Amino acid sequence: QAWYTERLIKGEFEKLHQFLKDEEAARISALREEEEQKSKMMRKKIEKITNKISSLSETIRALEQELGAEDVSFLLPVILDPNTADVRLTLSEDLTTI
Repeated sequence: QAWYTERLIKGEFEKLHQFLKDEEAARISALREEEEQKSKMMRKKIEKITNKISSLSETIRALEQELGAEDVSFLLPVILDPNTADVRLTLSEDLTTI
């Protein structure tokens, strides 16, 4: 009976060990999968941010070139608002000069 009980106990512990090994493997696998998904997501976000930075850099360079040029045509469409101008200022009829 002792031998039978010992075999029974050992069998149960072997089942527990196997269960724990399987559980460990499953959790490690899930962790690696989660890590891979998060890494992919971060790479995509980094790529989007890098593209936005590049686009903004190009826009800044273009604006710097425009502003650096002697042509100030961007000021020609400026229209002054007589409702917000100081009362001591006299505006032209076309509201472009003071």
